[in-house]
Amino acid sequence: MATQRQVMVRFTDARAGRSRATCGQRAMYGFLANLEPRSYLLNVVQVVPVPDGLGLEEVLGSVRDLVLRHESLRTTFSRAADGTLWQDLTADGTIHVEVCESDGDDPEQLGARLERDLQRTTFDLASSWPIRVLVGTVYGDPLVIMMVMSHIAVDLASARIVRQDLLGLMTARVKHEDPATLPDRRQPLDQAAYEESEPGRRQLARAMADWRARLVTTPRTMFPTRPGPAERQQHWRGQLNSTAFALAANVLAVRYQVGTAVVAMAAQAVLLGQQAGADVCALDINVANRVTTDMAWSVGNVTQSSLAVIDLREADFAAVVRRTWRAWMRAHRTGPYDYADLRALRRDLEYSRGIAFDLECYFNDLRPPGLPHPVSSSATTAEILAATPTSEFAWTERIEKEHMKFFLRLSGDERRAEISALVDTAFITPDATRTLLFGMERLLVAHATGQPGVLTPDTIEELTGTAAPRRDAGWIRRDGGWVEIAAVGELLQFVVGGDAATAVFAESTGDGHRLVGYLAPFDGAGCPTPADLHRRCVAALANPLSAEPRWLSAVAPDHYVVFDGGPAAPHDPAGLAARDDRSAWSALTVVTEGSGRSLGAHR
Repeated sequence: MATQRQVMVRFTDARAGRSRATCGQRAMYGFLANLEPRSYLLNVVQVVPVPDGLGLEEVLGSVRDLVLRHESLRTTFSRAADGTLWQDLTADGTIHVEVCESDGDDPEQLGARLERDLQRTTFDLASSWPIRVLVGTVYGDPLVIMMVMSHIAVDLASARIVRQDLLGLMTARVKHEDPATLPDRRQPLDQAAYEESEPGRRQLARAMADWRARLVTTPRTMFPTRPGPAERQQHWRGQLNSTAFALAANVLAVRYQVGTAVVAMAAQAVLLGQQAGADVCALDINVANRVTTDMAWSVGNVTQSSLAVIDLREADFAAVVRRTWRAWMRAHRTGPYDYADLRALRRDLEYSRGIAFDLECYFNDLRPPGLPHPVSSSATTAEILAATPTSEFAWTERIEKEHMKFFLRLSGDERRAEISALVDTAFITPDATRTLLFGMERLLVAHATGQPGVLTPDTIEELTGTAAPRRDAGWIRRDGGWVEIAAVGELLQFVVGGDAATAVFAESTGDGHRLVGYLAPFDGAGCPTPADLHRRCVAALANPLSAEPRWLSAVAPDHYVVFDGGPAAPHDPAGLAARDDRSAWSALTVVTEGSGRSLGAHR
């Protein structure tokens, strides 16, 4: 039987301060808000064994020291009147530690239950510390400490530092030694001060310049399609456990002198590009931002996401790996950046390109430090091929709703990879997900065992079983991907509403296509300008609530033509049949026309 009680752990005389939140804190605050009421999904749990010889009071003293050493664990957040997020560091306070006392329960079952309970903790970031601590005891002896921390207080590297430091603090108490002094490091208040400094502002400006260069060539989405039926709109997580994947990735990493994470990401890019029919793949990745000595031991939400933009055109797999490595490095070089600046930049580029970015494909390597690098090149072709039949796939969970379409997570070790994908089944079916994960394995195995060649849609399908989309004449290539002409027409009709006559035609331009939208306002509606029409189209594209289905297969027209009336046809008073007849439109009088992309028109 287990009982729980709370113990108050007081801390005092620490540093206090208040400053604007850091870039990382502001970004994570927004992410957590978007997840409500399930923000606990991003909680980070750490389990620390208690060294033999420590009593409960000594364990609680180590927890107090931990909170004093790492300021992010005693930081709360508040909004100013102008909406700015601020961090508030407190010098004095109380940590509530829960003590779970067991007198015979199965320790493993009890620990698993408590860990699940901790994971689902919801933090009030305005009034409570972003950490919850539980000490597990058996017959009064502390055996384990479980900590759950909000992602705004720690990223994964920070959580590992906190875990290691707590273990070190307890070990020092056992040995009656002073705890080790942590290296000089930036605490969150220090990071905020750096970001406000002249060098910090220059770094943020460089990051935005690089983001602009990447977003200009980034595909608008990796899922240019209409979603499936509403009953399919849920998230499933599937996992492939594969020795062959790990061995083949390692062989290729040694061959191309990159990390195994880069090899896995290159395979993901090839398969996602194949199913989208895209020339370029954009993957959201985590960037550690620990490139300086004073950041290496920082505890806080230092990690930010960045975008790796990978060119897939006319390449064999070796070239894709090299391009992935360059994209990976470029994404990491940007360092911290301001998400508010990025949102403004995205709005500008969406308006000028006539699109809405839907960048919801992720790659995340969760393996311990060291494993992203090749550890051995000893696997032979025979060993890799022999391991292939042992691969296992299973669906591990189903979630009602998430804010992503495809999230690939790499874990495991150097001998067996665990590749899990959380997918929105409205856009990629469970069968297609299974085929894609096995396809990644087959792609790596084929190239590790000596089957080179240029990657074309046909060769990728032959190697992996993932087919490129088959598009009819109702689709065109634009911006390196597919656009559905009918969806563009539906978008234009949606934004003007009423009984207005609209039509969209694709014109060949020699190096691609231009989409021209025709419009005749209905009586009394007034005459919209091209800028009005374009602003409405981009707003509808960017707003997932503006229409169902969301317009992932659409873009805004490149050119708008407004006539003084709609086309008509004999025996068709409404002119519906004539709307798709371009010659019927050409007989009308043009009132105004243009791209609608006048500078500042969307502001």
